[in-house]
Amino acid sequence: MPGALQILVYERQQKVYSDSFESGSVELGRQRDSKEALYVAQRQPGRARVAIAQLNEDTVSREHALIEPLPDGRIRICNRSAKVSIRLADGSDLKAGNSTELDLPAVITLGNKTVRIQLEEFGSGLMLRSLKETPPAPGTVTLGGSGRFASLTLSGALSRNAIRNEQMEEILRWLQTIMEVLQAAASSSDFFRYAAQAIVEVVGLDRGCVLLLQDGEWVPQFTHTASHVNPNAPWSPSQQILTMVRKEKRTFWQSPDAVSMDETPSLAGVETVVASPILNPQGEVIGAIYGDCRHESQLPESPEVSRIEAMLVELLARGVAVGLARMEQEQAAVAARVQFEQFFTPELSRQLALQPNLLEGRDCEVTLLFCDVRGFSRISERLGPAGTVAWVSHVMSTLSDCVL
Repeated sequence: MPGALQILVYERQQKVYSDSFESGSVELGRQRDSKEALYVAQRQPGRARVAIAQLNEDTVSREHALIEPLPDGRIRICNRSAKVSIRLADGSDLKAGNSTELDLPAVITLGNKTVRIQLEEFGSGLMLRSLKETPPAPGTVTLGGSGRFASLTLSGALSRNAIRNEQMEEILRWLQTIMEVLQAAASSSDFFRYAAQAIVEVVGLDRGCVLLLQDGEWVPQFTHTASHVNPNAPWSPSQQILTMVRKEKRTFWQSPDAVSMDETPSLAGVETVVASPILNPQGEVIGAIYGDCRHESQLPESPEVSRIEAMLVELLARGVAVGLARMEQEQAAVAARVQFEQFFTPELSRQLALQPNLLEGRDCEVTLLFCDVRGFSRISERLGPAGTVAWVSHVMSTLSDCVL
């Protein structure tokens, strides 16, 4: 694994421990006895141990989490406790005696301690999570071999009680909202508004915003606020999050259980945040969908963003990307058609706009009609520029009918 493994421990949103480990596994747990120092790494060849909880904190076992580095920026978490689970970032529990592999950066919870594991070079100390993959660019087909197919059908999930009917109904309502955004992206120019509104309704955040990159600056295109939020209150998205989205081309999020108190100024006061990149057909970041919830929110408690909500926000971003690509194609087609209609018939202009490759050079047999307009200079002087263009267009239409 490139770089040292950095472990940060938070208690009540305060960072209480941070250290780096060059190699080997790291064990986390509570004190074995009153003599064992708290938050002091005991290092041995290939292995280290840190007591992160006091002896009387029975929500953490003496030997609780074993963290093993793996290749390609991953780790294995082994729950060595006999009875206490480890809470994972997606809200699931790693039962006693079980293990799992996670992508870095990763966040786990032991008792009331939140533990972030990351590569030291990741930096910033932000309690951020991210989706592993970069979303595909508009027009890119990723089916087959991409690992995006579900491993369980809906009927299989329901028959195995993996998903309750109520949960399935909620997921389907989410998907209906996503589909409305995708339909708007394919047929109207209101998809900015639909996307910003959806991130508030689907995730339950205070604000949703669609931003585009213009001359290196993030420019909001549409912002939607929840009904309990003052739309005129001062607000701006976190530049730190947007910078990471632009650099990594991935979706990032932060939940209330992972808020760091040593955050950057642009994240000050942010409890929950999620942002996903908007890509152009070339795979470049041209914008982002962003939503957050602040400390001053009037909600009883800030919503928790899991991997599922992050994936739904990414779907929204892909819908906006499709809409932008459609608008760009339509604008290019209109511009080409206007240019073609100056010299060709409307029918031929439409065909050339739809198939611009017809104008590309290639070897083929053609029929040519040579024609010279008598008195062209004299006539064009009399008609003027606009009249000449219209006249030439009429002449070309007549000649095209003779050839086609």
